[in-house]
Amino acid sequence: MAETATEGFVTALKGYHNSATFSDAVIRCGNKEFKTHRLVLSSHSGFFVKMCTGKHILWVRLTGVPYFQESETGIITLEEADERVVEAMVYFLYHFDYSNTQGISSMVFNAQMYSLADRYMIAALKHIAKEKFETAIKTGWAMDDFLLAITDVYESTPEDDRGLRDLVLDVSHTNLGKLLENARFQELLRDTPRFAAEMVSYGPEKSRRDAAERYRCPSCTKVNILEWQRGSYFYCAHCNSRRSDWGSYQV
Repeated sequence: MAETATEGFVTALKGYHNSATFSDAVIRCGNKEFKTHRLVLSSHSGFFVKMCTGKHILWVRLTGVPYFQESETGIITLEEADERVVEAMVYFLYHFDYSNTQGISSMVFNAQMYSLADRYMIAALKHIAKEKFETAIKTGWAMDDFLLAITDVYESTPEDDRGLRDLVLDVSHTNLGKLLENARFQELLRDTPRFAAEMVSYGPEKSRRDAAERYRCPSCTKVNILEWQRGSYFYCAHCNSRRSDWGSYQV
């Protein structure tokens, strides 16, 4: 079967990964440099749009001048990031996927990737990192690396970002009996009070969510989990459509 136009474009794009051909930007992290292209960076991330155009909101707020030197030099230095994770991030920008080839725990690596994607506003990468993280912890929760991943999640993600936090809570709650036999898990509960507090409340909250029913919004077709009672109005969490006839759309 012949390649579609999109498949052909993606195949060609992969050839520009870390290539000097048409490169007009360099990402530096630690001791590594990666040749990149502003158009590719900007297509993935609003953060890189601002870095490449010189109009970064933080710079504007601090100085009143809409300027960022990276827009002139083409050199973007990423501080406080693991160069191995940044290398995989750059790979994703051209291949739309990444793999952990660095010998780091998959659970920890994917948690770090999720945090990095959030920091640099790469939504597609954040979504894939979450999927890879979920697969890793569901198969590897009995390993000590799971405890490191929990610590990483609670230290590197905002409290209101439930993407990875709810995953580690769910896996921990499901396997709590076995985990409590591990002295290091007990130590983790003492050292990470926010995780411990959420573990206490997670059981009842999960039961409530499991008891809720699912309804597909007829306006946007996305599924909502609601504790709906006949005649009550609820808003769709996705498109904000207000309805009282959710019973007709139960799935």
